[in-house]
Amino acid sequence: MFERDLYFATLGLLAKHGLKPHDLFGEEELTEFSRGRVIYALGIRNENPILRQIVQNLKVHFPGTWGNRHNVDIRNEIAHLELKRLTYSINQARELMAYDRKLKNAISKSVIELLYREGINLKFIIAKSGDTHDLSSPVLSSRSATHLGGKKLVFNRLLKYSCLDSGLRT
Repeated sequence: MFERDLYFATLGLLAKHGLKPHDLFGEEELTEFSRGRVIYALGIRNENPILRQIVQNLKVHFPGTWGNRHNVDIRNEIAHLELKRLTYSINQARELMAYDRKLKNAISKSVIELLYREGINLKFIIAKSGDTHDLSSPVLSSRSATHLGGKKLVFNRLLKYSCLDSGLRT
């Protein structure tokens, strides 16, 4: 979610200057930016005055991100969560609870729920090998944010809007 917020904040600040990413970034920066590596893309070549101003604005909204290696390391550890090790550990814990099927299933459900609370979806395939049913093929994805609570905005000629679902008019 952090990268998404940073990405859209950067797009907004670019738009404020009447720019699009390809107007400001070189090929390498644009590639990194499109991959969601916003901090890296903004730091490659920081000699452009508009780029420096955008970074200063982002620092206000995302304090502790620039110049704080510890925060970047936290983000990297989460982003590059070693799924093989996680899957192995969950399977080991499930093996410990094999005497009770409900407890065995609760282990994987608990881990999935913990990650879901943090905005991460985790899915496994259950692979049957002999008498065991181990988790395999983990897939991580970020949960999509629901913008405006599902409300649709309608713009009229006067550029005012109305929230159709709530009945509010402004």
